[in-house]
Amino acid sequence: QAVAVGLVEATRIQQPSTDLITKSEACRRYGTRNMTRWEAAGLVKGQRTGPSANNSVRYSVAEIARAMMGDGIKTVPESLIKKMCQH
Repeated sequence: QAVAVGLVEATRIQQPSTDLITKSEACRRYGTRNMTRWEAAGLVKGQRTGPSANNSVRYSVAEIARAMMGDGIKTVPESLIKKMCQH
């Protein structure tokens, strides 16, 4: 499990453009309730793509993987590992 998080983190460092996903994509992949809970707990933090309130919010996939580990979710989804390894 920790290896999977390490793999995601290494990919984030090597290819930062593949690490960020939109808020809607994050909610679709990991669940709106999980994303809301992790953000409230400070485990994940959305990043606005610009100064305006209309700019999209993006989340780091590596940060989400760490939140999943800290939240006691037993496995990082296989789809997440495959997606990060494709780039």
